[in-house]
Amino acid sequence: MKGLSPMRSTAEIKLRVIAFARNGHIYVVSLDTNQIVRGESFDEVKKKMKDALTVYMKSFSADELDSNKYVRLAPLRYRVVWNLMMTMGRAFKAWATLLDFIYDPQSERLKLA
Repeated sequence: MKGLSPMRSTAEIKLRVIAFARNGHIYVVSLDTNQIVRGESFDEVKKKMKDALTVYMKSFSADELDSNKYVRLAPLRYRVVWNLMMTMGRAFKAWATLLDFIYDPQSERLKLA
């Protein structure tokens, strides 16, 4: 109906994120939204990524969230590392860290899982 705000989806959305250090900086890449942030500390990049993902996810309607319109896959090399880390675990821990953020469309809040 016109004039009514659309209801947000009730299902939480898990967003996979990988963090790694290179050339004195820490990078965090969202595998599901193809966003990347860079910072000097792990706390800094977590905050930057949380802010970036929150703004990004809020830009979608409930229907767009439900139909996965927000998905823009990161380059294959990051997704391959994620999969290797999921299957081989410790061998790749020195290279990168896996993180999950959970987006709640009802409250439009993002939290580190």
